[in-house]
Amino acid sequence: MKTTEVVERYWRPKYDAYLAALTEQRAEGFPQRFTSRSDWQAFRRRLLRGLSAIANFPSRRCPPRSHVLALETVEGVRREEVDFEVDGYYVKADLYLPEDSNWPCAAMTISPGWVQFKRDDCYVDTGTRWARGGFASLVVEHPGAITSYDGADLTTHEVMWRQMILGDVVGRPHILMESFEMLRGYDYLLTRREVDGRRVGVTGLCQGGICTWFAGALEPRFRLVAPVCISTYAAWATDYHFYASLGDPSPYPPGLLRYGDVQHVLACVAPRPLVGFNNMGDQWWPGRGWDQVDALCRNVYQFYGVPERIQLYEENHWHRLDGPFAERILEWMQRYLGRKGEGHAQR
Repeated sequence: MKTTEVVERYWRPKYDAYLAALTEQRAEGFPQRFTSRSDWQAFRRRLLRGLSAIANFPSRRCPPRSHVLALETVEGVRREEVDFEVDGYYVKADLYLPEDSNWPCAAMTISPGWVQFKRDDCYVDTGTRWARGGFASLVVEHPGAITSYDGADLTTHEVMWRQMILGDVVGRPHILMESFEMLRGYDYLLTRREVDGRRVGVTGLCQGGICTWFAGALEPRFRLVAPVCISTYAAWATDYHFYASLGDPSPYPPGLLRYGDVQHVLACVAPRPLVGFNNMGDQWWPGRGWDQVDALCRNVYQFYGVPERIQLYEENHWHRLDGPFAERILEWMQRYLGRKGEGHAQR
């Protein structure tokens, strides 16, 4: 795709190149390093105010109404299919529970990737693996994974576009509403006697990793934040703004670059534990953005005196949550959400 055109022998930039340049200009105006904790905290307050305004989350956060739809045993692990209210609508989820001798247990909320289902085998494998390790898991199935809508046979893309259009009109950006569904998943876990609400974390793969960025920044009660796949919006705009495999604009919160970029959002997790991954085999996560996230987050964690609570790994695995990613996250769960770690991550 051309970024310029020849008109009367002159090169003239096209609109998409103009937007990419504007994005780079905005991104260069944000601090990439802070010199003091007070400077960072002032920036953080502005960023979270702006992000909260963009998100426009529903104000009601009472315990959600919920139902247990089915109960079964999977690979020796108890799995409940549940639904819980978000804000006048319900989402389904799978809750994997360890043996009752571990109750009340720590838990992780899991956001699947773009149009992925809670029963995709990588989430089943992760939920059962972590339950055998003594941790509950709530795998939330976002409405964008639905393949039919109001009785109409629509493709997944048509469902996503319909949700994004209506959400944008009423000021509920798609990716941030998916993040809010993770916050409501936390509210749901608080109603379960099997779960210790003081020891709940959040994770997700790919677009679910993006949900994790925002959920971790906006919900301080998440005690561990573990996104799988990280880059910045500026890097996407300048490095991959013609990338043909972007299925839709659902991962992009409108107006975010008025306040900061992904490195600033993830730094808001500090001083809580943050473990993240960039899968080098996934071409749509530019490495330049990853480097910026790693550098700024380490800078901020130093201000709180807890540099050991952040670790960002650049690795090469299958584009799945299970396997090496889930094992590494489990190590952090044992360290910071396990009973011996209770309070260790609270400071």
